[in-house]
This record gives sequence, structure tokens and C-alpha cells, in this order.
Amino acid sequence: MMNPTPTLQERVVNNFNSIDRVLKFFLPLAGLTCILKFTNKLTLSVNGLELPTKWAWAVFVVFTFAHLFTTWRFQQSAKQFVQHSNASDRQNAFDKITSSGGPWVRNLIPRRKRGHFYRMKWRHDPSTVISYLAAVVVVAAIIQFDFDHPWRVAKYSLIALVIVIFNWLIGSRWAVTLSELAMDANQATVGFAKPHAPLSL
Repeated sequence: MMNPTPTLQERVVNNFNSIDRVLKFFLPLAGLTCILKFTNKLTLSVNGLELPTKWAWAVFVVFTFAHLFTTWRFQQSAKQFVQHSNASDRQNAFDKITSSGGPWVRNLIPRRKRGHFYRMKWRHDPSTVISYLAAVVVVAAIIQFDFDHPWRVAKYSLIALVIVIFNWLIGSRWAVTLSELAMDANQATVGFAKPHAPLSL
């Protein structure tokens, strides 16, 4: 009987690449929106579609669902991969993803659980800094800094926080799942054991 591990490993890597592609569009879009807003250009062009920058939040909602779906697929494939692989196979998949992925995962240090949280390391792990910078940029991209209308600032601030928190929790799931590929079989639960445990400082 053929060993299914190589096929499962490839599926895990490919599914994470789908997450990577979503983020590679999501985060630069947030940065571009910030630049447009702070240079008083109030129109955003997405694939030929012209949108006012105040509607950027709607684009981010669409990509949030893409982030959620690709993360779910990655977790499902990782769960199956862990069941039919050894520690060396899992470490190899982890190394492939963290050596070729975007800045939010490049050279990622596996998240280790402490208490109810998985800790992110500020030192020696640039993915931690990128994660926090991305959260700030997305918030800045969504908020309308119209201080003549405080209610408008409050409304967009709430929308921004909901989108960022939701994406942070989604990102926590794939980061924990990815980290557990670098653990031994007794430690690995591929992100399902504590579904509500977020990452923290």
C-alpha cells in the first residue's frame, strides 16, 4: 500500500498557500487605502471597480470570509496529515511553509501555550511585529477621520475593531495549527483542542 503522507503533506502546504494569497492581497490593500486617505484621494480601485475609501470596510469583510474559509481548509488538511504522518514529515511541512510564506509567517517561531494563551515572541520572530503592524494598518484604513462628525468616527472605529479582532482570531487558529506541526505527536492537536484560545503577547 502506498504511503499517503507525501500527498497529504502537499495538500497542507498548498492549503496554507491559499491563506498566504489572501493575506498578500488583504494587507497591501489596507496599506494602499491608508495612503489614499492621507493624501486626500477618496477613491479606491479594486480590479477596475472604483470604490470610495469609506467603503473599504466592505472589501475587508469579503476578504475576512476568504481568510476564514482558507483557514478552515488548512486546519482540516492538517488534522488528517497529523493522523497519517511522523514528526519528521510534519517538521518538513512546517519548514516549507515558514521558509516560503509571506512576512506574517516567514521564520515563524512555533507558538507555545502558556496558561490559556499561545504566546507570540517579540524577539527573533518578525512575524509577531508584522501581525501587530497589520492590525494597526487595517484599523487606520477603515476608520474615517472626520472629527466634525464624532458619531461617524465611532461607527467606523467599531467596524474596524470587529474586523480586526475577527481576523486576529482566524489568524490565531492557523498560526497555532501551523505551530503544532513542529511539535511531537503527543503535543499536536492541530488547533482544535482549545478553539477559543487566542494568541497574546
